Amino acid sequence: MSENVEYKESYIAFLDVLGFKAIVMNQDVKGNLNVLDDYFKEVDRLREYFDGLSFHIEIIAISDSIIISIPRNISDESDIGNLRHLCIAVAIFQCMLAKLNIWLRGGISNGKTYFNSKKAQVVGPGYIRAYELEEKYAKWPRVILDPALIKLHGFSSADDFIEKMNVTDSKEKEAHQWDGNVLFNWKYSDGTLVETIIKDVPLFIDYMSYYCEEDRERMSDIASHLKDNIYMNNDIYPKYRWVADYLRAKLYECNLIERPMAQDVQNVLLSI
Repeated sequence: MSENVEYKESYIAFLDVLGFKAIVMNQDVKGNLNVLDDYFKEVDRLREYFDGLSFHIEIIAISDSIIISIPRNISDESDIGNLRHLCIAVAIFQCMLAKLNIWLRGGISNGKTYFNSKKAQVVGPGYIRAYELEEKYAKWPRVILDPALIKLHGFSSADDFIEKMNVTDSKEKEAHQWDGNVLFNWKYSDGTLVETIIKDVPLFIDYMSYYCEEDRERMSDIASHLKDNIYMNNDIYPKYRWVADYLRAKLYECNLIERPMAQDVQNVLLSI
């Protein structure tokens, strides 16, 4: 029996695994099959994580594309709680993959969407917006947000929106075990502006805030991955250069809040 396509107002993330084609095409190369196994295991872990949450969030994973959706609370136009839930879920997935040297690029938007995870079917303006954000503007291994979300929630500036999104809610902390920033803050805690990253988009997921707050030793693994990847070819260099610059910004912030990083991490970053 067929199901009618019914649109619902949703927040939706479209994520793409960088370098997935090369991994698949070179599956006979030692280690690549393990990378595929690790990736699909993390996707399964993400599904299990969603199943354990008290709110409704769904995932569709097809090859190197991951689409995640959560309903909008349209009864309260100023509510951004579900958007925060989605962003934290994406950040957790980025963390899970980055430690395995698997990198995501993606976009998050909103709009009317039909989403059926059981049938792996998704369609609608919200999905198209998220897909186009990833394809046209994400560029580097990062997940960006639609800037239209700022005015949608009644904010006049990206700074105000970021500040609101980064306020920790006790229920969200309990649900996700996440106590760091959700979105990257373009100002350090001492008020100075971040200068290591070009501000070509106003909003992106600050997944490394988790490592800064909870698992700083993991940053050493990330730095090592970057050093291994960055000089493969000229096409890849700017992508990993961006991640290295983002990591440098997070290291600086960690030091500002008196959580100094291991010297070996800083040495690696200085060498690339």
